Amino acid sequence: MPRLRHLLPFIVTLALLIPAVVPFASATTPSRAEIIATLDPVQGLVQYREADAPETAWQTVTRRTLVSEGDWIRTDGAGLAYLRFFEGIQTDILPNSVLRATTMQLTDDDVLDISLDALVGNTFSTVEQTLDAEVRYEIHTPSAVIAVRGTSWWTLISALGLTQVLTVDGNVETYAYLPTAEIGSGVNVPANQEVTSSAEGVLSPVIPIQALPTYPPAAPLAPETCGNMICEAGEEGVCPVDCLTITSCGNGVCDYQLGEGPITCATDCIPPFPGLELAPLPTTPSQPQSTEPCTVQTSSATVAVRVGPGYNRGVRDYLPPNQAFPVLGEGTGSDGSLWWQIDIPAYEQAWVDQAEVVASGNCDLVGDVAAPPIVAPPPPGPGPSDDDDSGDDDGGLEDYYVSFVADRYRIVEGECVTVSWDVRGIREVYYMGEGVVGQGARVECPYDTAVYRLLVVRVDGAQVEYKFTVEVVPYFY
Repeated sequence: MPRLRHLLPFIVTLALLIPAVVPFASATTPSRAEIIATLDPVQGLVQYREADAPETAWQTVTRRTLVSEGDWIRTDGAGLAYLRFFEGIQTDILPNSVLRATTMQLTDDDVLDISLDALVGNTFSTVEQTLDAEVRYEIHTPSAVIAVRGTSWWTLISALGLTQVLTVDGNVETYAYLPTAEIGSGVNVPANQEVTSSAEGVLSPVIPIQALPTYPPAAPLAPETCGNMICEAGEEGVCPVDCLTITSCGNGVCDYQLGEGPITCATDCIPPFPGLELAPLPTTPSQPQSTEPCTVQTSSATVAVRVGPGYNRGVRDYLPPNQAFPVLGEGTGSDGSLWWQIDIPAYEQAWVDQAEVVASGNCDLVGDVAAPPIVAPPPPGPGPSDDDDSGDDDGGLEDYYVSFVADRYRIVEGECVTVSWDVRGIREVYYMGEGVVGQGARVECPYDTAVYRLLVVRVDGAQVEYKFTVEVVPYFY
């Protein structure tokens, strides 16, 4: 997976319940004695502490280490480690993180029960489907309850306790400690959407992902001597816990720029973690509270309405802003993206990308619908000859066809998109004011949000402009 992501810190009391049903091949289903994980340090300082060891017994990890139930893991400001349970079940632990492998059991009914306590920091978890036994994978954070039905998601926890959940694939049911009239006790967070919970346990509305986190820049692995509180030769720059003097620790503010972190200044950088008995986890996602039908809307006029699910489908129009449209069904694009089929009376088929609109109402009951077939444009026919005196002249509009699309409509600053067009049965075509042939493509790398236009002159002389917007979100370290 790409490593270019955007780190956005967070605060909450969340219990992430991730009941991902993951079958295992019979030959690989673990026995009770084999419920262990492996910790692979990648860079920076990665430390490990056994379940019953005292707080001072952290060990610096420089090679693969086995992790058992109750063991602790932490990283410094450059740290990165992979916690693997079995093939297809992994949590990437990013810098300034602290977590504990709370539960690692195979239940009597052959359910693999794995839970982590994540106190602070960022993790990326993947639970892939295999073949045979069930897996329940939970992550407890400082301030809410989240049930994840899906395969990959980010969990971001700030030093204040704010938690952010970004769903990359699958669905995340997020439960609040303090229900509100607007949101209720829980929301569904589908792929390419995010949700935030405040330190008080209040959920914000679900919105499209604004920016994904990033993996840390490459750094050397800290030596085994790092963490003994002696700045030894060669540790300068790679072992801040031994070599850095921090005078601001204890002021109640976690300042990563000054070298503070959960290892160097736990008092400022680790939020309170309430006892889990205060937040019992649901075993199954709660039923949606809303009885209203599922609708979608957008606040901008840049969401393309397409003839089918996928960016390879033609654009009919752009969704009017601040207007609710009923949802008729759900479908999947050729690239795996999820799309809503919506009711627009003027069109027989109208589809929008789920990541570009905000859904409300009882959308869990929306069923899958078959996507309309892709109709290839007819090949351009021969032009009329000079001696064609048939008198049948309709301007050639029966061959008129325009497709003007981009491979993506939201990118991170520094990334590029491919803009392509396929135009048939026209007289002239202009891309961004430049005359071009009927079939072509351009690679565009905008620094800011940009609008791309295609002007078509039809054979009857009429001019038609097509346009769409590519949104550029800023790159944050």
